[in-house]
Amino acid sequence: MKKGIVLIVVIGILIIIFTLALVAMYLMTQEARIAEHKIRRMRAFYSAQAAVVDVLERLRRGLPAPGLATPGPGVSANVAGPTLNGYNTSILLIGRNPAQDETANDAFGDSHTCPQNANTGVCIFATVDDY
Repeated sequence: MKKGIVLIVVIGILIIIFTLALVAMYLMTQEARIAEHKIRRMRAFYSAQAAVVDVLERLRRGLPAPGLATPGPGVSANVAGPTLNGYNTSILLIGRNPAQDETANDAFGDSHTCPQNANTGVCIFATVDDY
């Protein structure tokens, strides 16, 4: 009789330990997914930032690039930026119009608005696809 009770208690304890191990594995998997998503977001952010620096440097040096020009008020220029860290970037330059907000779409179809009270003559938007 005692052997039967001991067997049931041991099986119960094993079931509890197995359940705890499954829960721990599930939580670790979720944390790994969250961390990977954060890393991809950071890479995409810094890729977009690098694309803006690239475009500003091209404008500063006067280097020719298709579709890349300094837009005037109410005019926008859209250019495919460089591929950085495996991300395709799109740069949108919108000339600030002092009379009204200017809106334009980038190469990926996202809408961006340059407010009329912007501190600069050109608003620059960088977009990264598929992060």
